[in-house]
Amino acid sequence: MAAKVFESIGKFGLALAVAGGVVNSALYNVDAGHRAVIFDRFRGVQDIVVGEGTHFLIPWVQKPIIFDCRSRPRNVPVITGSKDLQNVNITLRILFRPVASQLPRIFTSIGEDYDERVLPSITTEILKPNRWPSRKRRGPDLWWKRLSNRRRQPSSLLRAIPKPPS
Repeated sequence: MAAKVFESIGKFGLALAVAGGVVNSALYNVDAGHRAVIFDRFRGVQDIVVGEGTHFLIPWVQKPIIFDCRSRPRNVPVITGSKDLQNVNITLRILFRPVASQLPRIFTSIGEDYDERVLPSITTEILKPNRWPSRKRRGPDLWWKRLSNRRRQPSSLLRAIPKPPS
């Protein structure tokens, strides 16, 4: 009699553990300030951007790729040459964040490490020495204008860049 009770408890516990494992693999959390893009093994990257909270997915078929959409600073060191053939070391600090509605396109075209790939090329384009102003006061305004013009392009990742004080 006791063996039957233990056997039924064991079967119930095993069924409960399997059900819990399936439910656990079907849930994922998107933290505050983050967004997710769903990769489906059959249909590829879906165009829907998932917001904050707990969400369902099909286990072993879908996979969430979570992006940080908060404004983050990035220091990009740039070595350029001046007009008088001197090497100039400049470290540019950029506050950036991806445009949330463009995350599926960013993931398919660039990947998860978009900041590592895109920001250095943008900064070297902005800091070309032949475009530097002769007056120091106009420098930050001109760099901000160039960065703002660059971010308006269709493939842009940057949003809301605060203008430096004049």
